[in-house]
Amino acid sequence: MARELIVGALLELFVVGCGVDSVETTDTAVQSVDSAPITVSPRASAISEAGDKAYFTVALQGSPHGPVRIDISIDPPSEARAVPSTLIFMPNDSSPRSFQVEAVDDDVFDGDIHVAVRLDVRSADPRYRYQPPALDVLSVDDDYVVTGYRKVRLFEDADGANPVRLNNRGQVVADVAHYSQSNLLHAEIWDNGVITDLGYPTRATGMNDAGVVVGHYNDDRYSFRYEDGELTSIPGEVHAINDRGHIVGDALYVEGTRTELAGGQAVTGLAMNDADHVTGWFPAPPYYRYAFYWDGAFADLGSMGGPWNAGLAINEHDQLVGYMWDPNINYHAIYFDGGSMVDLGTATGMPGALATGINNRGDIVGNDHDGGLATQGWIGRVGQPLRTFQSQLVDGSCFFMMEVQDINDRGQVLVRGWECGIGSPHAYLFEPIKSAR
Repeated sequence: MARELIVGALLELFVVGCGVDSVETTDTAVQSVDSAPITVSPRASAISEAGDKAYFTVALQGSPHGPVRIDISIDPPSEARAVPSTLIFMPNDSSPRSFQVEAVDDDVFDGDIHVAVRLDVRSADPRYRYQPPALDVLSVDDDYVVTGYRKVRLFEDADGANPVRLNNRGQVVADVAHYSQSNLLHAEIWDNGVITDLGYPTRATGMNDAGVVVGHYNDDRYSFRYEDGELTSIPGEVHAINDRGHIVGDALYVEGTRTELAGGQAVTGLAMNDADHVTGWFPAPPYYRYAFYWDGAFADLGSMGGPWNAGLAINEHDQLVGYMWDPNINYHAIYFDGGSMVDLGTATGMPGALATGINNRGDIVGNDHDGGLATQGWIGRVGQPLRTFQSQLVDGSCFFMMEVQDINDRGQVLVRGWECGIGSPHAYLFEPIKSAR
């Protein structure tokens, strides 16, 4: 607070020194967002009481003639806070500024709430007498238990869909097939029933809470980034994007800078959190794959004696999940936290399982997996029995096989499923039925 008062006082002194009586906001300009003198990106995101933050960048379109002060407020303030809550641009330093929005973690089961993030701009420069539109942030409650699930079929008009990622706003990106287009896959975003087609030939690999998608196009020969209707080509092999807009695949890509994860050794980064901590796999002779964790230093996560291992998901608490093979080529669902590994077991007693997702509440999803037997998706936590989703569906749905892909902090689960009586696989969202914990 003292620092803000000092900065505010210095700002007023600077303005007076420039011959301006005060920082005004009168005659507010009315402009489209795309041509505005002040831009904020992204325009929507999500936060979670379980620890997920939202990240925003504010940029001026040119250097101001005087100081520009932006005060950030949250409505309702009981749900979230902005850090920092004030941004100041000066004529000699108008580079983009960033701020975070984080949830207020309470013990109240009040559901998920949309909050408005408002930016109040004050400047003596008439070009910056502009008020950006409020940003929409979904604040996700974590004070719940799940008593069952209902299925929601996604991409209803598709002839088949391979779901890829689910974010905390409930948006899903999937690779979708249509017979009318020779059954060729292309990436589509599902947002509460509204479909956005990224076009063919695209294949999605990741999506963040702002709905920014990364993946490959033109038969996987190139990589892309998709945001606000614009698809742009980007370098490297890409698999995931975090809420800061950083991308990982064959390396870490941050604002045009490439960082090798293993000193130039080949790696495949499959998932990362907002701290840019990465998990995935790296190759070893003759044909092995070993799981790794990277937080600035590269760590081999070890082996159960089999040739293939991989880290598949990581949350904001650096808890990661994936799989390892034993010498008999059985899958084991694994969980890592602080260098300690836990074998999660199976839900059905089948000899193999792999964990595919973990949210910030510590809920883990995965699949029992064995050659020749139907795959059963499950959910659980460390130290608790795994429970199949088929046993928890309350709407009478029947799946003879399912592959669970992802889970978000809202408890929604993304599934590729084969329903009884339907031959082709489709994408489903399993909506949780919640009560206070």
